[in-house]
Amino acid sequence: MKTLAFLQNQWFKEPEKVRASIERWEKQGRGDSYRRRMIVYALFAGCLTGRRLKAAFGDLTDKIVWEEASTVIADNPRDFHPPDRAHIIRRINEEQPDVIVAFGKANREFIPGILATSVFATTPIIFAPHPAARHATVTNELREAATKLRNLLQ
Repeated sequence: MKTLAFLQNQWFKEPEKVRASIERWEKQGRGDSYRRRMIVYALFAGCLTGRRLKAAFGDLTDKIVWEEASTVIADNPRDFHPPDRAHIIRRINEEQPDVIVAFGKANREFIPGILATSVFATTPIIFAPHPAARHATVTNELREAATKLRNLLQ
């Protein structure tokens, strides 16, 4: 079973360098695959989001297709960029997931509406807070989401 997870958007201290790298790869026709590799690399290189995901989802993190709901690459983790409908639809159609994990409030509100009008209307969605959220129950909610995913994958 394939799991597709949507986070918010990437951010880097020097986003222009990352954007330039992606553009170089796009000229070779491989920009999107490079961007996807950058998502996984940056996510699990030690940032708070990645550490919390690893703690909650453990070995499942290697089995999940990680994606961002917005392709905007920001320079500040506090910048909010709304989900990109066309991007999300394209990625769902490309991956054809059996399960979707939607992290963060914006994805919780946005992704079900996209699925409702598609062939993926019956695809299970697991909702979880953004891993870097600051409320006291974040880690518990992430573990609960991981448990739900493990149960669906059995």
